[in-house]
Amino acid sequence: MCGPAAIAIAGTAVSVAGKVVEHRARSKQASSARGLADQNLALERRDLAIRATEEKRATARSIDEILLDAGIVTGSVQQSAATGNVRGQSVNEMLRDVERSAAGEIDTLRDQETLTLAQLQRLREGSELRREAAHLQNKSPSKLATGLRIGADLIGGVTTHDQLKAIRS
Repeated sequence: MCGPAAIAIAGTAVSVAGKVVEHRARSKQASSARGLADQNLALERRDLAIRATEEKRATARSIDEILLDAGIVTGSVQQSAATGNVRGQSVNEMLRDVERSAAGEIDTLRDQETLTLAQLQRLREGSELRREAAHLQNKSPSKLATGLRIGADLIGGVTTHDQLKAIRS
């Protein structure tokens, strides 16, 4: 049969080992969760960067098309005016209308692009906040707290030893 000291030491050792194992498992789980949050953020950043690049390219293509169309219309007006031997204010006014129309369409496209890029920036900021929240929710357990729990187990072991010793006496 085991003596009170052996029982107290064995019980305390099991309890301390359990606390150490629990600490390591919680640390590993928290680290994995933070790593997953970092990976998700990286993927979201990449996707948002791709979307921003696509938006800029689409706007540039649309502007090119507007300018091309405006150039064709301008050329057509100039050719028609030259063929009909028409000059003066009416031709100049038609050319200014084509220019204003193209500029208005381009301004609208740039405004839409600015809005879309601002939305993507807000999404990026939201991703950053979700990552920070995940990091805060998945902090590694405190070594101090684990040490205090182990200390409490050791004190409990000493108390158990003393109680068993007193019963035996």
